[in-house]
Amino acid sequence: MGWDKSIGRKSMTYIAAYGTLRKYDNEKGRVRGYRLVVPGNFHFPAAIPYKDEEITVELNPVEEWELKGFDRYENVGGGLYKRKLVNVKTEDGEHEAWMYIAGDAMVQYSNTFKKVPNNDWECQM
Repeated sequence: MGWDKSIGRKSMTYIAAYGTLRKYDNEKGRVRGYRLVVPGNFHFPAAIPYKDEEITVELNPVEEWELKGFDRYENVGGGLYKRKLVNVKTEDGEHEAWMYIAGDAMVQYSNTFKKVPNNDWECQM
């Protein structure tokens, strides 16, 4: 969480989780401009930019310091994913959240990208 000077208290940091980071008990939302895919022969999802589509995510509150651990888990340093700030639309309104999208290494080494039905990884479970 960061300090929000405009309201004089800590502001919440969120992750927009669509796959392995989902907890399946937090508020759901949608992120526009992405498609959810399974890259190559992997068994995990990735979000790729895709005009006019939106994916289902879970809005997970996190502490700012936890992001480094998530970056390691998602292999941001190795290029598997990259972290991007996105807008998540929920029933409460719109929230900014960090989301992991396909990185350069994933795109380079995956020959195919199979679309996840309904752009929702929960449909795969």
